[in-house]
Amino acid sequence: MSEKTFRVGYHRIPVDPTEPIPLTGFSNEAVRYHKEVAQEICTTCVAISDKDDNTVLMIGVDLCTIDPEIYESVLPRVAEATGIDKTRIYIAATHTHASPGVRRADLCPATRRYADRFYDAIVESAVKALEDRKPSGMMTGSYYDAESGH
Repeated sequence: MSEKTFRVGYHRIPVDPTEPIPLTGFSNEAVRYHKEVAQEICTTCVAISDKDDNTVLMIGVDLCTIDPEIYESVLPRVAEATGIDKTRIYIAATHTHASPGVRRADLCPATRRYADRFYDAIVESAVKALEDRKPSGMMTGSYYDAESGH
């Protein structure tokens, strides 16, 4: 592997609800419940490693916000399952207002079941992205292909 080569892996897991649960992003979550899936709700991870195997994980979750439980419970699970230090794991929400909620899962058994499944998927997507790493180059700046005009 040349010094300018990275290894990059990717994994995406759909985590659609299987039962009605409250949606987030509305002023009164108790009134709006998930009824059907119009677009998949997912957890996605990209793993990037340099030539010395220094690795970062970038995890995106289709949630309105990041619940503290993700940092308190799920982040340590990802670190343990992947061997990547917590300081090298980035988790961000896509901030969708149409996703099922995981906040306050203690108030609704269906939400607790969904949150547990979603959190398991976060860990699995990180593990699978790490396993998926392949050599990849990286470039910066612009690229123009004269043949295609793009």
